[in-house]
Amino acid sequence: MPKKNDHPEKLPFNSSKIVHAVQDTRPKSSQHQEKTQYNLSNSIYTIKTIRRSYFALDANGQFKLKDSLPYRSERIYPFLRTINASSTAVIIMDPWIDMPTKHLNEYARKVIESRIIPLVRKALRLGHPILILTNNPRKSKHSAKIHHVLQSFVDDGKVIILFHQDFDDDRFAAYLRAHKIKSLIYVGFSSNMCVIGRNMGMIPMKNQGFDIYFVPEASAAIEYAESWNNQSIHKLTTRIISQWIAEIIDYAEFMKAVPYDKNREERMK
Repeated sequence: MPKKNDHPEKLPFNSSKIVHAVQDTRPKSSQHQEKTQYNLSNSIYTIKTIRRSYFALDANGQFKLKDSLPYRSERIYPFLRTINASSTAVIIMDPWIDMPTKHLNEYARKVIESRIIPLVRKALRLGHPILILTNNPRKSKHSAKIHHVLQSFVDDGKVIILFHQDFDDDRFAAYLRAHKIKSLIYVGFSSNMCVIGRNMGMIPMKNQGFDIYFVPEASAAIEYAESWNNQSIHKLTTRIISQWIAEIIDYAEFMKAVPYDKNREERMK
């Protein structure tokens, strides 16, 4: 059973609905977390996002039309989005510490410790469900083990692990819909590979109809030999993502998000 926790950082799923195949294949540390009760209270907040677009966009992100056709207006478009935390899952893609090379492990660890772990703590306070996507360690000799702090969130029943081997895009989409998830915020690795291309990645989930967001500071790409220091591949990938796949959330914006206080608003009327 998950350890009792005095903090209000509870995941807003009823994970007793977890897909059966996952129940039998998860490591011992998380086998019983399907009994975890999630916090279903609605935490709602607003956050700034951006998109790049060749065509003109309106305030909702839809194409503006002239003579019934989209028209060119290339720029960065800002938006103010209202996020319902209980229906918006934070997706942590492949936060591995056992990749085949020391270089990749050290590179990822820096991002995990400086950005992803603080973001997870903030997301828990906001009431987001959080899913870690990784390989089944029973089926993979490497690229499966996650950072010990993230594992502790799993052990405490705050975060769910799902294995790539158990889901295709249709099954993952069905899982999310069963838990009333409508939007996804992606972080993790690698932005130019798994984050966009995996079955549970951004492109398949956008095609499934989910609203997609991306926090580039809590991610990184597989770079070229000459670009590890300046992260030019990750920066370019982020631009491509912002053109059509996802709206971009700045890390600092997410970290300062404050839930909307409906009672306070009513008192001020």
